Order: sequence, then C-alpha cells, then structure tokens
Amino acid sequence: MHDERLNTALFDFITPHRPNDEHTFTSISMSLNMHHELAIRYRDAGKRLLKIFRFNQQTSSAHLSVTLQSLLQYHSDPADTFYLAECCCQSEQCLKQARLLSLQLELLPRFEHCWHAFIIDDAYNEHTL
Repeated sequence: MHDERLNTALFDFITPHRPNDEHTFTSISMSLNMHHELAIRYRDAGKRLLKIFRFNQQTSSAHLSVTLQSLLQYHSDPADTFYLAECCCQSEQCLKQARLLSLQLELLPRFEHCWHAFIIDDAYNEHTL
C-alpha cells in the first residue's frame, strides 16, 4: 500500500486517461496518503479558474460571488491537504489566499468605490487587473 512506484504508476495512469475524474483521483490520493499530489491538483485547479476569471470579466456581482466562492474552496482544500502532507509553508500560503478571498466575499456587497478594488488587487499583487 505504501509502494512509491505503485502510487506513481497509478497517478501516471489516472492523469492522462481520466483527467476530469476528480472523485477517483481524490479517493486514490486519500487511500494512499498522497496528500501532497492532491493538494497540488486542487491548487492548480484554482489557478486555472483564476486565469479563466481574469479573461472572462463578468460584471454581475452574482457571477463574481460564485467565482469567489469557488476560488475560496480551491484554496482552502489544498491548505488542509498540504497540512496533512506536512507541507506547512504551502499550506499557509493557500490559507492566506483563502482568507483574502473570504474577506473579498465579505466586502463584496460594500464595494462602492473603485479604490476598494485596488486594495484587494494590491493584496493579491495583481496590478494588471
């Protein structure tokens, strides 16, 4: 069960052959205690969603709220999973992002001025937005 070669072989098979089967990937990762690989997958999915969000700027606050909630989940899940893998620095980095997203969700209804967006933008170090 803890054969590193078997674990690697399973992931090498699952990744290209079943790329959208998150349930199988998560189940195998958790059973084989491969938390680090699972956390990386969650984090990368969050990065992809953020890129898509940046290119498809929607102005509705409902769409923004749903996207922020998804991003929050994609950062809090890897924070927990990196912690299980004993990768504390990566866990803390994801946790910081999750906290920023949570704050942004909380402040979303109160955004009345453009400068509020710049505060959040500065916190993410994304000045191109």
